[in-house]
Amino acid sequence: MYTSPPVRCHEYFPENKRGSDFFVGDLHGEFKELQQLLKQINFNFSSDRLFATGDLIDRGNDSLKCLKLLNQDWFFSVLGNHELFLLEYDDDNLYKNMIWKKNGGSWFHSITDEEKILSRQLIVNNMKLTLTINTHIGLVGIIHAEYPFRTWPKEDISEFDKELLHQALWGRNIIKNKLVFYTKGAKLIISGHTNVALPVLLGNQLFLDTGAGSPPNESIYSPHLSICEVSEKHLKLHSLGYEPKYISIDD
Repeated sequence: MYTSPPVRCHEYFPENKRGSDFFVGDLHGEFKELQQLLKQINFNFSSDRLFATGDLIDRGNDSLKCLKLLNQDWFFSVLGNHELFLLEYDDDNLYKNMIWKKNGGSWFHSITDEEKILSRQLIVNNMKLTLTINTHIGLVGIIHAEYPFRTWPKEDISEFDKELLHQALWGRNIIKNKLVFYTKGAKLIISGHTNVALPVLLGNQLFLDTGAGSPPNESIYSPHLSICEVSEKHLKLHSLGYEPKYISIDD
């Protein structure tokens, strides 16, 4: 029998009147790179906010440190499929555990039982399936992989059956097939999950996972972390050691 993950479906954030909002792709344990990039963009920890596309854990060196960011009042994240691996961890399910281990989950076996409990609590208590942030350009939505509806947002987890939840956490149809459409109700929807050499905007969905935590490969020769700022006419994209790049937003 299908059961949805034990997290809330949605959270809304009012406009940040005190500082700026930034959006970051999948961290995958790259805590040190994140700290360096935040320093590069002059992130103000007392007034700015950072919203993440999920997959804070696995592959990189500091999965637990990345999860503990959820305790910070400036950091927020949606649920990723790698957090779902952790939530579904079962000592008796050797096959599922092996799949997670092959995808970077070995760190979980090296931490204490107390840290394992803490890791689960951090996810359940803080992560949501989707987030909406009211910005100066309008509503920005975040979901880990791709949004399976045409109107943003859905606020009840029961609206995501097994297939739709799989699309939200694992889907790659939009990015793989370069599908261009505009979801009503949001100015922009930001996702991670699928590695891209540079962030890609298709319609009003931005794919921001530029491979942090992954080894170089034929499609991404230099995996890195990307942070995005939004403005009226363009997206400003930051990566460590480089000048910002820009993507125009369609009117």
